[in-house]
Amino acid sequence: MHPLICCAVALLALTPTVSAQSGPFCLPTVQPFASNNGGSVGGVVYFDLDTRGHDLEITEFVVNTSATGAVGLDVYLIPGTHVGNTGSAVGWELAGSGTGTGAGVDQPTRIPMTAPVCATAGTYGLALVGVDLDHRYTSATGALRTYADQNILLTVGGASNEAFSPSVFSPRIANLEVCYRILAPGTAICASAETVGQGCGAGPAASLYEDFDGVASSLDLAGTGLTLAFTGQGRRVTRGAGAIVSPAGTGNLLAGDDTVTAVTMPFDLPTPAGAVRQIHVGSNGYVFLGTTGRADFSWSVAELLQEGPRLAVLWEDFNPADPSSVGGVFAELDPTDPNAFHVTWDRVVEFGGTQLNTFQLTLHASGDLEFKYAATNTVASGLVGLSTGRAAPDPGATDLSAFSGALVIDGDGLPALELAIGSRPILGRTATSTTSNLPAAAFAAFQGLSFVPFAGGGLDLSVLGMPGCRLIGETSAVLAFVPRGNSVTHGFLVPAVPSLAGATIHSQTIALAPGRNTLGAVVSNAIAWTFGSH
Repeated sequence: MHPLICCAVALLALTPTVSAQSGPFCLPTVQPFASNNGGSVGGVVYFDLDTRGHDLEITEFVVNTSATGAVGLDVYLIPGTHVGNTGSAVGWELAGSGTGTGAGVDQPTRIPMTAPVCATAGTYGLALVGVDLDHRYTSATGALRTYADQNILLTVGGASNEAFSPSVFSPRIANLEVCYRILAPGTAICASAETVGQGCGAGPAASLYEDFDGVASSLDLAGTGLTLAFTGQGRRVTRGAGAIVSPAGTGNLLAGDDTVTAVTMPFDLPTPAGAVRQIHVGSNGYVFLGTTGRADFSWSVAELLQEGPRLAVLWEDFNPADPSSVGGVFAELDPTDPNAFHVTWDRVVEFGGTQLNTFQLTLHASGDLEFKYAATNTVASGLVGLSTGRAAPDPGATDLSAFSGALVIDGDGLPALELAIGSRPILGRTATSTTSNLPAAAFAAFQGLSFVPFAGGGLDLSVLGMPGCRLIGETSAVLAFVPRGNSVTHGFLVPAVPSLAGATIHSQTIALAPGRNTLGAVVSNAIAWTFGSH
């Protein structure tokens, strides 16, 4: 460990914290809340904050959302204004996060910050990104609206259904309050963190599919099945599967037309990209593995390849809510085998149709999968297959009813190893980060801390058998951890030593993952941590 850190730890308990000068104050926009519009879960609202010469810390946001469960906010800042900066994450800094409980439409949902958001004197653009939260707001025309109190000025703003998307609706008046404290002059040095460089070690993608258009190629899988055996690196696909297990009725998802439902399985499912316990079941005949998927009735090969890891058992425009659908969509444990979990589309009809179709996905605790199709199925079109997604290359169509032997598809499709900012490095607090996209083969990892970054964007590690990998700086201390799953959150305590304020260190994760490259090691991007008093 660096001697500066060692000495500072001893002073941790002796260092007083800096107190705020005045407040808290709360500045609302629309009050009481009176929304007439809203965005999607995970969407964002934008506005500007002028501190009018004050140093301040934001302690809480009060927002308007239709959510009633656990919700959160990630708060991003950019110097200047949000206008012209909403189409990209470049320049935005994650300045804080908080959680709360949704109070429903037009009711105040209070979200205190885990650590206050620090802003020295100046003007900033703010982006409030919903976590399991949709923003409610008020549509407007003309110029952006301003709201002020004796200390600060807000200029509101825009909204988007996806953070930092080019598609922004403006003006939109976010229904919110900003609660803050004014800090004593000269006491605020804002802690900050920003990502640096790129990770390496992305895994190969894997896809298999057949697209039935109902004209040139009609679905010919009725009464058959496919077994997709887990190999650790991918899947070995053979024709034939077990019999469809009739739903017991206990796992009825009550799926409506074009819906996706999160389902937590009773066991971890091994996949090439790591263990998965939560799946997302689409009423239209597909399952997303471990990622929030979207409802989509118009199947396409492009979407199968581009979006998240998906099992397209029979992706078609089904409507379980139609009165002609006498069954439904079920997700439940096998009645006799605790290591088998079934997702069944039981006697569902196409949108606007009347013919019944039954098919089933069985997920085994071993990682094996089965696609099963009832002999009574009459649907002629749809997309069948699987893909790791995330811009996977197109392998071309496969005749799933005619191939002989076995098809082996290898790849996890994981992006490069990534290190994401969790909380800022405030003196006396723990700065956290999350390493994600850890390969399933990774058996050990560590996060290196560096006080001396290398010039030129880092040291090229290609000569060691790690193509595309760069070491950001000289490693001064090491925080080792054992990879458990696809991601791991870790942190380090920032000593409460005033002289550390303004100092910067870098952290970077290195994981030992045989088979990823010649050396069997990959590195993440880095994070530059600048210590601060707030």
